[in-house]
Amino acid sequence: MYMRISLLVALLLFLAAAFLNLSCGPQGNATEVEREELLRAVRSYWESGRDYNLGFTSGVGELNYADVQGSEAEVRVDIIVGYTQPTDGAGYKETTFRLRRTNGPWEVTFDGWSDKEVD
Repeated sequence: MYMRISLLVALLLFLAAAFLNLSCGPQGNATEVEREELLRAVRSYWESGRDYNLGFTSGVGELNYADVQGSEAEVRVDIIVGYTQPTDGAGYKETTFRLRRTNGPWEVTFDGWSDKEVD
């Protein structure tokens, strides 16, 4: 009886861990510090007068994925879509950005929202 209960508990724990891995999805290889730096760089780029419709997007939300390979990185962030008023039905659109670091802070080199390289 005790063995059946312990097997059942082990099976439930295994299933819970598998479900957690599926629901979280891959998050990339970036450290927490790198993730914060990358998100800060994307937010700074987004807020620095890039060409976007202020009435359609209202900012950068959460960072969902960050992969760093040397001095280059690829991130996926949630762009907040819709007006800033909650009654206007704001939502999120996951968007990819590529960044590069050369002797300083991270800089955006590709804007997935507008699908173009950044000078």
